Amino acid sequence: MDNSELEANIISTYLKRAEKHHKLRENQKVPTGDTESAVPGIMTGQCFIGFSFSQNETHEIPTANALSVVRQRQFDFTEIQDRQYQHIWKTNDDGWLCGGEGLSSFKVPNIDSSHIELVHPGTFEHRSLREIIQDMTKVKFDPVPLKPSTYRLNTDIPPEFEVQFSKEDNPDMWWLYLKLADIFSAVPGCELNDPFNFHVSITRKIHFHDEQSQHAFLNNAATVVEKWQQAYPEGVVLDPLTEQYDEVSAGGVYLFVNRNMPLCYFPGNGQCYYCHIEQDQEKLIPVTTDNLEVDDSVFDIYLSKFN
Repeated sequence: MDNSELEANIISTYLKRAEKHHKLRENQKVPTGDTESAVPGIMTGQCFIGFSFSQNETHEIPTANALSVVRQRQFDFTEIQDRQYQHIWKTNDDGWLCGGEGLSSFKVPNIDSSHIELVHPGTFEHRSLREIIQDMTKVKFDPVPLKPSTYRLNTDIPPEFEVQFSKEDNPDMWWLYLKLADIFSAVPGCELNDPFNFHVSITRKIHFHDEQSQHAFLNNAATVVEKWQQAYPEGVVLDPLTEQYDEVSAGGVYLFVNRNMPLCYFPGNGQCYYCHIEQDQEKLIPVTTDNLEVDDSVFDIYLSKFN
């Protein structure tokens, strides 16, 4: 199957599942807000494969979360936020997803959860973690450069504010998405990301003081995105610029168990690394995919609840 045929097949699969899910919702068989997939009777679960944009800017932003792990230094999302609430009246309790919310914030404390989702490879019940890791180590790819395309307030009411990454501006990301979708789409419960809406969520349920404040906020967003585009006309590989990522290769994808907890890192060279977190520091520990053994058996201990 060539790339154009694969692309047409994956988009068709997504659209058919989305239509089926829409009909289920119309028939009130899927309550709004739950996590059921487009496959009736199968729950999607929270695990997904994607890119992490996590940063830690507490030295400049006291309301950010000090326990956030730095996984890239190329995009400073504080530039596109309004943490002083000059233009924004309120958001939901999550506050700012990029940088997170710390104890000095009036929002629910949480570490940075900024990411792009590619695929949800089903639940661990229907596809074991071991199988997902083994499949992922067979996917070979070069470090993926990423380039922001635009920004938007989505169609939610109230809306979510997002930075979008189009397939036209990000051909390597698009190719990887097609590969992963081809591998996992046949798995019960697999949910494909909307191929027309790859994005990083910045904040949700956003309310502006007034129309003028909304214009000012979005004008700043336009300026920041344009600056990033000029700085990285061909995109840039996400890199925390640390010695360990120099050794294992930056620009890979993570398996997340929820939006701010990557469990494994896949650099695209056939290797898998367990993301062992202590405070705001991350240690990448090599994984043997046959038995999921790592140094000190820390991976096996953590995974016992998933297998």
